[in-house]
Amino acid sequence: MRLSFVWWNTSLSPAGKDRATDAQRQVVCSMVNIILNQMQVDFLALGEISEKDVKVILENCQLANIGNGFDFAKVGRSRFDTGFLYRRDKLVLIDPLRPIITNKGNRTLKLAQRADFTIRGCDKSLHVFISHWPSLLWCPESSADRHLLSIKLREMVEEVSPEHGKIGNVILLGDYNAEPYNDSFAEQLMATRDRVLARKMPNLLYNPFWRHLGFSKPYSSDMTDEGSGGTYFHKNGKITRWRTFDQIIFSSAFLGHTEWHLNEDLTGILDIEKDLKIFDHFPVYGVIEKVQSHG
Repeated sequence: MRLSFVWWNTSLSPAGKDRATDAQRQVVCSMVNIILNQMQVDFLALGEISEKDVKVILENCQLANIGNGFDFAKVGRSRFDTGFLYRRDKLVLIDPLRPIITNKGNRTLKLAQRADFTIRGCDKSLHVFISHWPSLLWCPESSADRHLLSIKLREMVEEVSPEHGKIGNVILLGDYNAEPYNDSFAEQLMATRDRVLARKMPNLLYNPFWRHLGFSKPYSSDMTDEGSGGTYFHKNGKITRWRTFDQIIFSSAFLGHTEWHLNEDLTGILDIEKDLKIFDHFPVYGVIEKVQSHG
């Protein structure tokens, strides 16, 4: 049995503020259909969407046997702009989507939205945290807010784990506006690139998107397609135009501590058409699968 997950910042409506055109929404609908119906993805989380965007998606996409969770809860002067679609024959949603926030002085920060599932056929619990963190324009890499977001999200991850020092079946995904190596992100969240260490230490998270910091294809003199150099493209970048802001992170439970394993070969960046002007983020995908014991 296999479960696949996709996160995509659609760029339609940042902070849930309705600004997309009908044409842009239709392009997103076509992508949702590809992801859910052609790729047969089991869980699709969407970012930078509004209530109107969701209405269009639900009315125009082919969503047979597809459930959803959307909550545009207001947070200070902003609101959540994320939600998800999921395959009901694979996942059972236990509770409604839970907005998770934290306070700093008189400000409220958005940590994540949490979705709790059981996997059909094996009664395995699964906790998914969907995040869209502030832009570097408003929250620089060195900001204390970034440390606070990571520390608090880490606390939430530990809260759903049944044993002290051992993270349960947790998947984190979203646009963190931070690359995997950012100290406030990696160190505070404890999301390592060291797969061997993550297997030995069940309190660590594993971030396979460390391997997607550079171009997907090596240079050759006759190449016609450069490929992508990350998940986010900023055309005015002076040193680099590419960032790996969009990531899917797995608890070490999926690295050999249960019968469910990360399939890293099927985890990466979905290289959508680059000439679609509304997209500055590429979708990212990750896969876990149930492996029969060889014992």
